[in-house]
Amino acid sequence: MQCSVTLFQEGEGYGLSAVLDVDLKDIDQQKAFDIVNKAHQICPYSVGTRGNMEVELKVAGQAAPVAADNE
Repeated sequence: MQCSVTLFQEGEGYGLSAVLDVDLKDIDQQKAFDIVNKAHQICPYSVGTRGNMEVELKVAGQAAPVAADNE
């Protein structure tokens, strides 16, 4: 997995955004998207930052559709 975090200025304040790129070798792409979304739903860090920072999920460099209940 690769992760990049960006600090950006938004008006008078600052914000964070993250890109998480996961490569699950030998797993079907759709199954990998499902696993990444499920992990994002239950990960304590994801739960703690949800709504407070932008997160982009990728699987092997391709944007993973984020399930609506993740936001």
